[in-house]
Amino acid sequence: MAIVGKKYTSTGSTSTCLTGASYTTMVEYDTNKVLLIGSTSTGLQCAVAIPDASFNGFDTIGSYYQSSAPAIAQYIQAVAVSTTRVAISYKVSGTDYGYVVIASIAGTVVTFGTPINILAGYYSPMGIAKLDTDKCIVHYGNSTTSVNTTIITNVGTVASMSATPLSYSATSNAVLLGQHLIQAISSTQALVLYKGATKPCARVIDISGTTMTANAEVESSATIASGRTLCLSPVSSTKFVMGATLSATNYPNFAIVTVSGTTPTFGTYVATTSSAANLKMEIINSSYVICSTDTSDYIYLINISGAIPSIVYQRTSPPADDYTMIAFSDTRVIGLSPTGAITTMLIDALSTVETVTASRLMLEVGAGKQIEISSIYATWSSTNISINDVKVSDRLVITSTTNSPLLLPNSPIVLSAGDKLYVTSTGANVNMYGLERTV
Repeated sequence: MAIVGKKYTSTGSTSTCLTGASYTTMVEYDTNKVLLIGSTSTGLQCAVAIPDASFNGFDTIGSYYQSSAPAIAQYIQAVAVSTTRVAISYKVSGTDYGYVVIASIAGTVVTFGTPINILAGYYSPMGIAKLDTDKCIVHYGNSTTSVNTTIITNVGTVASMSATPLSYSATSNAVLLGQHLIQAISSTQALVLYKGATKPCARVIDISGTTMTANAEVESSATIASGRTLCLSPVSSTKFVMGATLSATNYPNFAIVTVSGTTPTFGTYVATTSSAANLKMEIINSSYVICSTDTSDYIYLINISGAIPSIVYQRTSPPADDYTMIAFSDTRVIGLSPTGAITTMLIDALSTVETVTASRLMLEVGAGKQIEISSIYATWSSTNISINDVKVSDRLVITSTTNSPLLLPNSPIVLSAGDKLYVTSTGANVNMYGLERTV
């Protein structure tokens, strides 16, 4: 049996932090050290949190530290620029003003620098990325057809804007209809992602000192649902995974974005089956990403090892929301909900790959074990094909399945000791994903 798949479960909400805060997020600024960030009526609220030894939650949450005005931050983004400093970007509620502030950390004490006013005018959520330990880059919109990037320097003391912002034309409505995301490719290049009139758009920004050059915009073929968010996570310096809710179904879709030189390329989109307005992702390793969504409150586990993503697990079960997540290992992810609830996500592996030409025994459960099968795939030459039936010992569980993958988010197949699982297909490679427990 080859272990090639992964599966998500949740231990449930373990505690609530940042009480009374909204627009919460968190960032790992040093190994196993996290800065929790939220917004209250009087400003940003931050606290240092330390996970417990098993990464089942936070063992220590330090005192809360409040920033001065501007108050009521929205659309908070944060990036660690060193092991003691975090750059935070946000919008001030009720205004079109965007700010960046540096939070400095000593032990569990957090101090804030003076916020920098990045933008006064049209506004949509900003993106921020680290270029090096003294430089960040911010991506935002400043009109209905223009997109800006600006360099933030001197982040070790009092941050400042180091240069005139770079402004470049963008597809109509790029500002008012969605987020502006940015990820560093290197200290001299960044990838920006934003919504154009109806579709995701990307381009590479070249950086030399504080001089920025915008390369050609590339537009995706997919149409995004109005009012929905984008997300973008780096797999490597040339490979990124993006999530977007597409207008045809309001379902989140995932695609690989690759960068060659100064040209980004959008890959094939893979769709989920439940609607969502907001989604967030966290890279677990080079093969897997976990995504959380609101609305239907689904968690998705996605294989990103190839050119086209594949959804290996999905489940809706409380608590679920568009969590900010940090992967502390391949099997432990801690999530923070928009209102400050903390949950632990456990990822374990169980998968078998077999060529099935008739009814085939896939696995037999040993003594003291229980197996929960969450999804079954049947593929041939990289194409999903049908599974004819699934049987557990002498009982037929599923018959005449026409779709693959067979996802079982709310009613997984549970196998007890002594059970035998059979799958019938036609010349297909069958993959199963699930969780094995000791009982």
